[in-house]
Amino acid sequence: MLDIIKNPKRILSIHHKLAMGEVILLSVAFRIIKENIPEATLSVVAGGYACDFIKSIPYVDSVMPIERFGIFMGNVSRLKRLFYRPFIVPKLSMFLRRGNYDCVFIRDDERLPYTRLIRTVVDKSNIKEVVALKSLMQKHLNSSRHVVEGYLAILKELGFKVSGDERPVFAPTSESIERAISFLEKHGISKNKHKIVGLSPTSAMKIKEMDIEKVSELCRMLAKDQSVKILLFSTNKEYTNEVLKSVNEPPVIVGYLPFNDLIALVAQCNQFISVDTGPMHVAAAVGVPTIGIFGPTAGKMFGPYGKDCIVLQKTPDCPQYRPDSFFSPEEKTLENIRTRCRIRQ
Repeated sequence: MLDIIKNPKRILSIHHKLAMGEVILLSVAFRIIKENIPEATLSVVAGGYACDFIKSIPYVDSVMPIERFGIFMGNVSRLKRLFYRPFIVPKLSMFLRRGNYDCVFIRDDERLPYTRLIRTVVDKSNIKEVVALKSLMQKHLNSSRHVVEGYLAILKELGFKVSGDERPVFAPTSESIERAISFLEKHGISKNKHKIVGLSPTSAMKIKEMDIEKVSELCRMLAKDQSVKILLFSTNKEYTNEVLKSVNEPPVIVGYLPFNDLIALVAQCNQFISVDTGPMHVAAAVGVPTIGIFGPTAGKMFGPYGKDCIVLQKTPDCPQYRPDSFFSPEEKTLENIRTRCRIRQ
């Protein structure tokens, strides 16, 4: 292992912008770090949205929402950002001093808001070693391989031992399994009697969504087999209502669920079909055969990573397809391109 990470006692990883899928894929890196240095404590600072997901990773000892320091990554007013900005440096500096961290991982990508400020505070906090990941990510993350394989390459370069075929693995709690079974029973579904197909066709990024007509057509096709029961995972009520209007055998709609309950319910599925979104990665991580449907993002790089997973990639009619980009198109461009980019498999 490189000298920079020899015998650390307290490790901190700062990821101030993460989505559900990114957390699931990063869990592989957290596991390898903990397995290589089991005596060290591993803490993570992340956006509040991601914290609930990170808490489900057993290799992470503690999680801190970055909003505690006055850093807001979501839809927050400019006035609120300006009000809290003077508190960022003193609050984050105090946190780092009190934590006695001797190794800090930071993404160091200036395309993300607050990156320069966070890096400046970390550099001035007398941390023994700061591992800036930007150059390593540029070197190892590209469209020639999956992002998890890129993470493994980064860890190898840093001197960590990687056993081989590392994959994200999440397991539901016994309590969440009971709630999942109860939910299915409430809708007359039994895993022993039915083939349960999970369908996740929507995303916070509208250009990733499947056309409602295509989803309805898929539901009608699957419903021809009376042993098949469909769980449609989506928090977009307008979208799901349109689907329900157009099918004779309506799927069971699954809206918002706590993360552990989402893991448990997805794990009950026999098959999962999804666009590029968090539940797709959940399905792969719990071992459900998964089909990932991709348009503007690169399926080879960000697709479901697990056994019995495949990717369907649609690119010719999507001008925003960027295979090497770690980010989706800017929010301001979505309305202009959604009709041309929306996935039509």
